[in-house]
Amino acid sequence: MAPGMIVATAADANNVYWFADDGFVRRAALVGGSPIVLAQGLALCSVRPGTPLYGPSRIAVDSTSVYWTNWCDGSVIKLTPKA
Repeated sequence: MAPGMIVATAADANNVYWFADDGFVRRAALVGGSPIVLAQGLALCSVRPGTPLYGPSRIAVDSTSVYWTNWCDGSVIKLTPKA
């Protein structure tokens, strides 16, 4: 399966993190390499029937965790460790 369109990105000293409109959060080393799926099956919702689907809207990273917000319900998801 090809990755979806990248919606938002964040980076630390070693990796770049992103989520895409396919419902996946991924990570890849800044020096290159294959992406690793960190989370999948993220909730997607639409404002009204027939409109585009929305899911995570922002992503951030700190020394231990990756965080993203869910556009659908405003929740913040934390993934620790960010492996």
